[in-house]
Amino acid sequence: MVRTSRVVTLMAFALLFSWGLAGVFAYFGGQWGTAPATLLSIVYVFGPLIAAILTCKTYGQSIRGTLSISLRPNRWFLIAWLGAPVLAFLSLGTSILLPGVSFSAEMTAMYEAIAQTMSPEEAEEMRRAAAELDTHPAWLWLWQALALGPTLHAIAAFGEESGWRGYLQREFRALGFWRASFVIGLLWGIWYAPLILLGHNYPSAPVVGAFMMVLMTVASSPVLGYVALKGRSVVAAAILHGTLNASYGLSIMFLEGGTEVVYGLLGIAGVVVYLMVDLVIYLLDPEPAPAHSR
Repeated sequence: MVRTSRVVTLMAFALLFSWGLAGVFAYFGGQWGTAPATLLSIVYVFGPLIAAILTCKTYGQSIRGTLSISLRPNRWFLIAWLGAPVLAFLSLGTSILLPGVSFSAEMTAMYEAIAQTMSPEEAEEMRRAAAELDTHPAWLWLWQALALGPTLHAIAAFGEESGWRGYLQREFRALGFWRASFVIGLLWGIWYAPLILLGHNYPSAPVVGAFMMVLMTVASSPVLGYVALKGRSVVAAAILHGTLNASYGLSIMFLEGGTEVVYGLLGIAGVVVYLMVDLVIYLLDPEPAPAHSR
């Protein structure tokens, strides 16, 4: 049985914190691509964690047990870590198959995406520095993703995953894995809306991006939920989520044409890849259950 009051309490806390921050930023005329916007995007994602802790306190629940926080490594931690770049490369390949997107050895799409966060002079300097490297930037980005994904990025991802794959996945157990994943993905996407409308992830099309983000969160929710379930820890989902975030550049590195709504892990290409993985999970494990402890 789903305890609706607890779900509502968590979402109320999460929306109050995160939407409140976005509202204050917008009220004072905050502009995306600035230092305050970067700070907002960092703090915003800790809303679900704060909400989960407050909800646990409200109902007298154990925080560590309720949120499935375990730091004991298992093979699913490794699968999450190494699987994220694989998903990024699959999104890259899928992107090339989409209309209006093509392969670019000059890494046009990646440089255009990065240029949106800096001045033209800084963007040009970055291009020159990359051209002078002895190693191809793709290798550097891969090593950066593997190094920062399960560490720095995973900390921020834990801020989200503790609420979604931690608290809500436990509360929605009665719905079954697939329905629970859909509902969690929908709530996750709605929670993200103000940040997306401000310019996060889809700066060239924030309104369309808000809807695209919901599609992405719904499609990726079973993948993250499956890793958390099999790894018996929300930390496994945080590692996957964090490394996916760190791997985004790999999913757009060799592209030209299209926009962030279409290509990469956050676009249509990413949704297609996540849905394919969802299908594989369903075919191999129609009714997922926690893996046996090792």
